[in-house]
Amino acid sequence: MDVVELKTGGIPQVSSADLMQALPVAVYTTDRQGYITFFNEAAADLWGYRPVIGQDRWCGSWKLRHLDGRPMAHDECPMAVALLEERDVRGGRAIVERPDGQFIPFSAHPALLRDAAGEVVGAINTLLDLRTQALADDVGIRLAAIVESSMDAIVSKDLNGIITSWNDAAQRLFGYTPAEAIGRPVTILIPPDHLDEEAMIISRIRAGERIPSYETIRQRKDGTLVPVSLTISPIRDGIGRIIGASKIARDISPHKESERRIRTLMREVNHRVKNQYSVIVSMIRETSKLAETPEASFHRSGNASWRFRNRTICWSMPNGAARLSAN
Repeated sequence: MDVVELKTGGIPQVSSADLMQALPVAVYTTDRQGYITFFNEAAADLWGYRPVIGQDRWCGSWKLRHLDGRPMAHDECPMAVALLEERDVRGGRAIVERPDGQFIPFSAHPALLRDAAGEVVGAINTLLDLRTQALADDVGIRLAAIVESSMDAIVSKDLNGIITSWNDAAQRLFGYTPAEAIGRPVTILIPPDHLDEEAMIISRIRAGERIPSYETIRQRKDGTLVPVSLTISPIRDGIGRIIGASKIARDISPHKESERRIRTLMREVNHRVKNQYSVIVSMIRETSKLAETPEASFHRSGNASWRFRNRTICWSMPNGAARLSAN
């Protein structure tokens, strides 16, 4: 490969070979016949092998395989196809088999090099290690499966409050299909008297805050209201910028119904206790008229008796119910 000197005022001369050597991705070049003329250290690291300049052809890897595991001849690789067919090949995929036994999937992006007359004089190829991307894809698939199988509604929105994702649980809870919800403002889920919450949420998300679970009210497609517990977190892009928010909404209607029943029961118990207390006080007042100095006895069982002249007044509370008897 010819070395091109880059000259700019006040900047040291740098060759194209030096520039490619500094790249963190695998790059190599060949002549018109496919013999390797240059490779950088990133390419050698990917191959696990250092090809011989001017002798090794098409690709510097020790062995190649198709994605299904079948052996691939070097003259079948993307670089060979580009030179033999005189066309750029973008995104061809294969597997490097290294001498140490490792298998590394990669994508190749060969581009033809031409002279001033337009004749092909060689090619340059960039190889991208797909292990990180494959891992990221696998993680993404797993996360998507978790989101879709969640029993809680999971909704994401951008910083303008526009819904960008919607799982099955969100459809069950709020009644909107993904097609009906995605692209619309999240305020379709917020009752009019709770709209001030959205401005607060967006403000805190822009500041990078995660909003802990809190209870509020949201509105279904049919207009009915549902009590929910919300947890809201910022969504960041690859360089850490906040681009939206993720909301997890849990229906707490059963919990609220249980609370309502408990409150109703407690009110009923209090009402009955007050009534029984009033009855007991009334009984005592009535019996006090029978004698000026009654003789009273009390028992650990919660029962009591008064002796008034020739009559005995007994008060008992079996199972909490007051009874009065006289003899």
